[in-house]
Amino acid sequence: MALTKFLKLNKNVSEHDQSKITTINTEMDELDSSLGGMLTLPVSGSSNVTLTRTQALNAVYRFTGVLTGNIIVYIPVVANLALTPPTTTVGALRCFAVWNATTDTSVAQVETATVVGTITTAGNATVIITAAGMTGSPKTKSVAVALNDTASLVAGKIRTALIEDVDVSALFVTSGSGATVVLTRNTAAANDATLNINIDNGTCAGLTAAPTSANTTAGIAISTLTIRTSAVGSLGLAVRRNNPVDLFHDGLNVLTRSAEWWSTPNV
Repeated sequence: MALTKFLKLNKNVSEHDQSKITTINTEMDELDSSLGGMLTLPVSGSSNVTLTRTQALNAVYRFTGVLTGNIIVYIPVVANLALTPPTTTVGALRCFAVWNATTDTSVAQVETATVVGTITTAGNATVIITAAGMTGSPKTKSVAVALNDTASLVAGKIRTALIEDVDVSALFVTSGSGATVVLTRNTAAANDATLNINIDNGTCAGLTAAPTSANTTAGIAISTLTIRTSAVGSLGLAVRRNNPVDLFHDGLNVLTRSAEWWSTPNV
């Protein structure tokens, strides 16, 4: 007795009507794939991918490879070949899971400023942070400094002030050592050419003006793998490993990335 590959369903093998048996066994194989099959497909690069009917019949789609740009994987509606003429609007209501096992080349941007000088007159140093998307940008901070504070002490006080600022912390992790002040984006994104840390004397004296910081590491945006399907009423299961997976219902409903494994039906 022949069995299907995944669910081990019985196939009707007989010599009496080979054409019908071939049709029935083919349908059993397709049912088997739709309930228990997993497609593993490399999708490296930045080109969109359209699954074939055979690929789309699987219950789980696992995508691998290194993305170098945003891509869309199109899942075709499964046709009902039993109707005359065949239709692509019947037989498409099904559940499927998406496992995004891809990686990408995304990088979090890093900006570094260096404090130069020793405080000769106590007062406030002026720090101006400019960043696309940051509330209040460009944002000016006044940082209290003391007489004889070295560049390292001033930088430490600036780092503390930036860590405590909710607008800066919403986009960046503040770090550094010695005389440096470093901002690293919380998440990878396209490089922000406007990002800058400007340090100068305010009411204090002794610092050498440092109006332009260094773009230590250029940012590269996260490459997303988006799933689209035209199956009206279908349910989707998006499983995140390395990158976000966007699940669409009839091209209308978008689910964005999650920090952990998650699943949700379309509506």
